[in-house]
Amino acid sequence: RVIATAAVVSGVFLGIPQFAVTEDYYFWLQTGGPAAVVAQAAIALGTYAVVGTSAAKADPSAAVTTELPIGSPMTPGVADTESFIVFLTMD
Repeated sequence: RVIATAAVVSGVFLGIPQFAVTEDYYFWLQTGGPAAVVAQAAIALGTYAVVGTSAAKADPSAAVTTELPIGSPMTPGVADTESFIVFLTMD
């Protein structure tokens, strides 16, 4: 009963899949350690990455009011729409 979405998360955030997930397939969700994530906005090193407000992307912790931290960026000075490495701390 996992919902894979590129829209705003309306339920509980479980983790980050390693590839695009389609219906009726098994997959792994990563919840800890280094993971590739796409940024919604610029995220500075030392700022927590949180569940993004749109399009399955991460936001900096100061960008949203209902923050669900997913981890700390390991890539310095990431800009919006770029992929970066986040050390996930959801487990």
